[in-house]
Parts: sequence; C-alpha cells; structure tokens
Amino acid sequence: MKTILKNLARDHQFQFAMQEVWGDKALALDSIHKVFIYQSRQAGAEANKVIALANATFCKLEKKKDKVQILIGIQDALGVYTETVCIYDTQYDDTTEAGFHALLGEKWKESIKSVIVSETTRPSKAA
Repeated sequence: MKTILKNLARDHQFQFAMQEVWGDKALALDSIHKVFIYQSRQAGAEANKVIALANATFCKLEKKKDKVQILIGIQDALGVYTETVCIYDTQYDDTTEAGFHALLGEKWKESIKSVIVSETTRPSKAA
C-alpha cells in the first residue's frame, strides 16, 4: 500500500502532509493540492478514491454499529453530493477493532476539515 501511495505522489506530484497505512487500506492527504486519497485492497471491499477538496463544503464522521465512514460534501454545478469513504465495516473488518477505526476516522475527519476551512474562503453572513 505504501508503494501505491508513493507512485501516486510521484505520478501526480502530490505532497502528502499525512498518510496512514493499516492492513489492506491507506489514507493520504495533500493539503497543498487539496486532495484526499483512499485506497483499499481488502477482498470484497476494493476501492480507489482520489477526492479533490477544492470544492468541499463539509467533512463529518458517521459512526454506526456496523460501519465507520468519512463523509465529504462536494459542491458542483448540480449541487452538493457526498463522497463516502468507509474505513470500517463489520462485513470485512475485525469487530474488536471498531474503537481503533473510530479514533482513526476522527483524526482524519479533523485533518480534512482543516484543509477545507483553511483553503476555502466564504463570505460571512450578515447578522
């Protein structure tokens, strides 16, 4: 998984401020180019996502009994749609690791939010 991230960084000139690899999954964040990457090679749950954060409007963590997901709202010409990154699913992951994944999700949510807030200027609303 580290090789995949290294190749992505080289091929697209990404500069990962943070990256994390565990099991068959990897997350990376480039705050300069405003890109979040999720890779999963887990059997049955393969995923490759490169999410541009330039038009992101929110990031939140959804913790359910059977899943932990990062939800990122992206604004486009048609409105806001949600990119979902599932970092824990009882169908594929060890149920004893739910707490680890919840903490991991919280850390990444905050990091993504900081990129969204720092890189996005929105006019303040009048009182």
